[in-house]
Amino acid sequence: MNKSLYFYLIEGLSMNRLANIVVAGALLASGVVWAAPAKDAAEAQKAEDTRKAHFKEMGKTWEPIANMLRKKQPYDAAVVEKAAAQVADLAKKIPPLFDVDTRPFKEIKTEALDGIWTSLADFKAKADELNRAALGLSEVSKGGGNAATFTKDAAAVGKACSGCHDSFRMKKSD
Repeated sequence: MNKSLYFYLIEGLSMNRLANIVVAGALLASGVVWAAPAKDAAEAQKAEDTRKAHFKEMGKTWEPIANMLRKKQPYDAAVVEKAAAQVADLAKKIPPLFDVDTRPFKEIKTEALDGIWTSLADFKAKADELNRAALGLSEVSKGGGNAATFTKDAAAVGKACSGCHDSFRMKKSD
């Protein structure tokens, strides 16, 4: 009897296992992302501490560009190129920082809103937009850049930052 490979695959797998494989494959193919809940408060605190350090580094990296925008220091294309490239690299690392869902641990002080974990795909898309905007700013700054368009190009990065902050970060009280 000549059985097809398909038949052997189906015959060798239980229906439950086959269904699990199909669902997992569909989720992976659809680009759905999810986060695992922290196992305990210590893991949640470590995840939050890592996030805070990352965003502190991002702020420090962006600071020279912000100072140029505020006219606190003169435009320097080389500084913009380097800082924007670093921001782009840091932006790529944002989504994995939220692979651990810390929501169940209310004692953990965080500025992260629940929407991060309920809308992970949107959150990742916003981080990707920040990466693209920062890479764009870095690119236009190469070889001396264009001081005339600096404000517009840097504003695109700021807009990408704000898009995420507005949706996924607790509002800071003044």
